[in-house]
Amino acid sequence: MSLFTKEEAWGLIIGIFMVMFIVWATLPSEHDRVISKKCYKACKELVVSQGLEVGLFSGPSFFEAIRECYDECVKETREKDVNSD
Repeated sequence: MSLFTKEEAWGLIIGIFMVMFIVWATLPSEHDRVISKKCYKACKELVVSQGLEVGLFSGPSFFEAIRECYDECVKETREKDVNSD
């Protein structure tokens, strides 16, 4: 007696491959990863220099400041890239 029937096993395999394909198709490009890394580092330095505490229990103010700065940085960087082409 097996754990799965033949049809269930095929369904599981097909489902796993579908999920793997969707994840692969939605991964950011190398260019987007570079922008993300650069903006996060710059924003973290900026927020720390403003005196906000960094850490897991620092509260929402740190994460909100990082998110606002990051969103603006990514937007500006993408606009520069579009305008330079």
